[in-house]
This record gives sequence, structure tokens and C-alpha cells, in this order.
Amino acid sequence: MLEPHKLIIEFVSFYQAATTEERRIGTAALIFDELEPDLRLFIFGKVHPNDAEDALQETFKAILRSLDSFRGTTGREFWAWCYQIARKKIVDHFRASSRVQFKKDEMARLIRLSTRSETLSVEDRMDLKYAMDLLEKCKPGCRDLLWNRFVIGLSHAEMGGEFSSKPEAVRMRVNRCLSVMRKLLGE
Repeated sequence: MLEPHKLIIEFVSFYQAATTEERRIGTAALIFDELEPDLRLFIFGKVHPNDAEDALQETFKAILRSLDSFRGTTGREFWAWCYQIARKKIVDHFRASSRVQFKKDEMARLIRLSTRSETLSVEDRMDLKYAMDLLEKCKPGCRDLLWNRFVIGLSHAEMGGEFSSKPEAVRMRVNRCLSVMRKLLGE
């Protein structure tokens, strides 16, 4: 039996070499089955549950459309490539929607989901819960800024466009919010 990372790269190679549409579709389904659980957790952890399914589908469509252009040779390279596409689709989602707000109940649900995942260690889950509790103590404006910057992964420029501010102004606001967080850590 092949290791999961080797198996996925075999599927990708088979997909790229397939000469019939039927084989490509069948292989794409195998690739989807391998990617779906981890990408679902990744996307649902960053996008509102009402929109996450759409973001997941957009990610899969983008992966499938550009699968012929993937030039990596290892499963790890393929996973990194897929996660990069997923991050871009998440950013596209947030650009298209209004500002993203921190929602404690949604994060609590995702933390519970992560306990079933092998991708997060117990220590990481405890750190995540601690970070979420700290964010809850912040003022809503800081909460949203820190959430967008460090959980969603938006750049200062992307956040500036979202909040109609210059990137430098957003950077300064994020730094002030980080100062507040440091004070909370000192409690």
C-alpha cells in the first residue's frame, strides 16, 4: 500500500497522462476523495459555514482546472499547491463579501471538529482555545482586525481595501490591537 502523499501524486500523474475524458473524470473523483476531508476542515475553519461549501467547491474547480499545469513531483508539493489555491479562493471570497467578523460560537464548533482531526495536536487545540478566549476579551474592532489578519490571513493591503483604509493605517491599527493583546496576556 502506498503512503497517502505518494498515492495522491500517483493519482495526479495518472490524471495528467489520461487520454480519455472518462479516465480523467474517474481519476479526478479519486483525487477529490483524497483532498476533500483536509480541505474541508481548512476552509470551514476560515469561512462562515453558510459560505464554506461554495468556497470549497470553487477551490476544487480551481484545482481541477489547473491540474494539468501542476509540475511538482511529490505529494507534499501537491498538497502545498492545493492549500495555496484554497487560500487564494478564501481571499477571493472575502473580497467579494463584506467584512468578516469574529464569531465565537462558530469557532467553538470548529475547535470541537478539530478534536476529530489528526492535523491538530492536543497542544495546538489548547493554544487555539486560549487564543479564541483572548480574542473574545478584545473590543469588537480589534477582534475583527486580528481575526482577518492572523486567522484568515489577509494582508494589510487586502484589509485596507476591505475597510477603505490605507495599508499603513491598517498595519498601525493591527499593531495597536496586538499591544492590547499583550496587555491581556499580562493579566
